[in-house]
Amino acid sequence: MEFHEVLDAWDETRGNAVLATVIGVEGHAYRKEGASMLLYADGRRVGAISPGCLEADVMERVPDIAAGGPPQTVEYDMRDADDWAWGETVGCGGKITVLLESVEGRLADALTELLSRLRLGEACCLVRRRQSKAARSAFMSGTGAAGAPEGLGRHEESGMPGLPGESRGPEMWGMPGVLDASLEYEVEAVSSGEAATGWEDDGFRLLCEPKPRLLIFGAGADAEPLAALAAASGFRVVVADWRESLCCPGHFPGCGTFVGSPVEAVERLGVSESDYVVVMSHHPGRDRQCLQALWPRAARYVGVLGSKARTRRLLEGMNPPPWLHWPIGLAIGAVGPQEIAVSVVAELIAVRRRADIRGERGSALEGGGAVFGSRSKPANGSPQAVHPARG
Repeated sequence: MEFHEVLDAWDETRGNAVLATVIGVEGHAYRKEGASMLLYADGRRVGAISPGCLEADVMERVPDIAAGGPPQTVEYDMRDADDWAWGETVGCGGKITVLLESVEGRLADALTELLSRLRLGEACCLVRRRQSKAARSAFMSGTGAAGAPEGLGRHEESGMPGLPGESRGPEMWGMPGVLDASLEYEVEAVSSGEAATGWEDDGFRLLCEPKPRLLIFGAGADAEPLAALAAASGFRVVVADWRESLCCPGHFPGCGTFVGSPVEAVERLGVSESDYVVVMSHHPGRDRQCLQALWPRAARYVGVLGSKARTRRLLEGMNPPPWLHWPIGLAIGAVGPQEIAVSVVAELIAVRRRADIRGERGSALEGGGAVFGSRSKPANGSPQAVHPARG
């Protein structure tokens, strides 16, 4: 689960809770560094750090830490398949290190600041540093020299505060167990794409980015499963349409709605280069207006639902830019609104994660085998769910 849901859950309750964070991974593991989970003494939990095989052990440690106990690290070594304690049960074949912290005091202050910045659309890093003296909280908007903790120099190669020659990884904080030192927390503003989760010379950095916004233009029945799946996949969804009876919260729970023309939607919602847009009103004139309004905006992603021939008519001879995806979605042979939603959201995730999807997009395959309006048809005219070349 995204760290956003963990933050939101904590913000709603503000009760005694323990934050579990994966801070080290060697070999194969179900979750990567940065995966987080919120646990309560009454058994409630939000998020996951494993397929479910480690949570019971972690829960046993929660009451003491939630009561104000010091942070501790726990190491789960699952590399030995003959180890009946973990290898046979888990089968991941890797080793992970988990940090457990009581969400109070300075950590609570840091999470409050982080949540506030994310809601303002800022990308941030939550930095944890181990110190031999009392921890303190500092909130900065940059990484200037003033950000170096007292007593630490600046590593010449990385430019980050730290001790020259100090190793990177959980071993920086000693062997697994209760930490013999306090942690300090710092929230740093960063530029998206210029930072990553992981260890640096000054400690463990968790990259937290605002939810990407997805604008769906067209509030037809087929937009409902797309909006729901995209929202569940970590997108902040806004549905726009000129028909008020269709574009309402009752049809799109948990999503924003905007009633107006395509031009009004693009301008009033302030579509920018970081946004994702799906054009699917099934009304050629409105879809064309939407594309024309989007043209100078250069959004991160614009997908058009429909066949290649239909989209060519919408473009009216204009050369399609790199951010335009048509036909929309990955070529999975999708049929019907639910499967189309899976195809489209899969492509949105691939673009967001910068995955190489060449040859998998519907637009890369002549005849498609992809989504509505792009599949090839046999002689009898019935649409095929699978591209003929793929059997």
